[in-house]
Amino acid sequence: MAGYILQWFLAFIVLYVQFHLSSGENATNQSSWSRLSSFLFDGGYDITEIPLVGDDTPLPVTLHLTLQSIREVNEKEQSITGTSTLTVVWEDERLTWNPGKHSNLTVLTIPYRKVWTPSLSLFNTNVETSRIPPNPDDTKVHVRDDGQIRMETVFRHSTRCTMDLTLFPFDSQICKMIIASQDIITNVVLIPGVFIHRAEDRPLYWDLTSLVAESRSRENRAGDHAVSDLLVIMHLERLPNHYIYTIILPVTLINAIGIWTFFIPLKSGERVTTCISVVLGVTVFQIVIIDVMPQTTRSGAIPPTIKYLTMTFITLAVIMMCSAMSLNITYQRRRIKNRFLRMLFFRILATMVFKRQEGLRKMTERNVQSAKSDGQDLNRSNNFSLCDETRDNTPQVIQSRENVSEENDMELVATIVDRIFLCTFLVIEICMIFMFRATFSNDA
Repeated sequence: MAGYILQWFLAFIVLYVQFHLSSGENATNQSSWSRLSSFLFDGGYDITEIPLVGDDTPLPVTLHLTLQSIREVNEKEQSITGTSTLTVVWEDERLTWNPGKHSNLTVLTIPYRKVWTPSLSLFNTNVETSRIPPNPDDTKVHVRDDGQIRMETVFRHSTRCTMDLTLFPFDSQICKMIIASQDIITNVVLIPGVFIHRAEDRPLYWDLTSLVAESRSRENRAGDHAVSDLLVIMHLERLPNHYIYTIILPVTLINAIGIWTFFIPLKSGERVTTCISVVLGVTVFQIVIIDVMPQTTRSGAIPPTIKYLTMTFITLAVIMMCSAMSLNITYQRRRIKNRFLRMLFFRILATMVFKRQEGLRKMTERNVQSAKSDGQDLNRSNNFSLCDETRDNTPQVIQSRENVSEENDMELVATIVDRIFLCTFLVIEICMIFMFRATFSNDA
């Protein structure tokens, strides 16, 4: 029993000693941080005073930026939105210490507002808050024993970006982000550091080809002194596959369907109905993709894709009118008596549209009818046969002969005109496609 009590007593002594040793170590560490903080800031440190480097030498502030993601590229609002991590590095000789005298502490993490920090802002922002960091109360800075201070902040930026949409959807854009200092350039100068982009967070419709930065000086908005800023240039290249499969190919297919309507027989009654359906389909298609297509009011900046879509709509409307014209000619009851017109339609144009046999047959029928009519008139004058003249020239026979001739004439004329329309619009469509491709080839 006594041995059991002795074991519990020794265990209690060991735990008590370990507890007091750990408490003493924490107290030693806390006192080291407290002593270092008092050593650095209780000696008259002024957060409004810019750290000095030398006589007439501005303080270099190095900026490192990692573009985390590009969330949106808005062509209508001419803006680009993304998220970046900005690391700001500068030196302050007033915040140096000997690690050997402060428990070998080499880095001190303190609140943002406790030290002097450069006044940075996003110059070309689209939002009200342009300061960097956006939340100073939640930002920490890391101070090294040699006086180097490092601040890291994540901020979301929305900046203006003037876009040239002439080559949409095969265009590339140059967007700029200006990080400006509010301190005079004789006091603070911004120096570009490492600027990178995370490859795994690329936008869906764009590819970031390059990210560069350059330091420059400019007049402030009041124009009374110069300040330093950093110009970040982003080169973006649009990925066109989405627009090819959702806009260009469907429009080309609709155009082909409009031309294919010429192969529908004129007397079937479905030609004009099909053309109207195709035109309505293009109208609905324009309404659906109006949010996808970029909007611009500059005549020289209208994308060829929009021009091609508009030309498609106009072409289909004209095809519908031409089909109605051909259908109207089909049901005409009028004989072509002019020799020149018959030669034009049944010999020249019929040969051009591969209707040569039908045209020659029509010319032969006309010659036979003319010869037969002349022979009948001669026979009547020689024999003075009133019965034959009455039989051959009754109104029913004359009207039947004329109807057959007129109907056959106008049907062939309508077919020839329809073939001419088909060849014309086929050439127009081919020219539109080649002009569309040539525009991008020349501008590229």
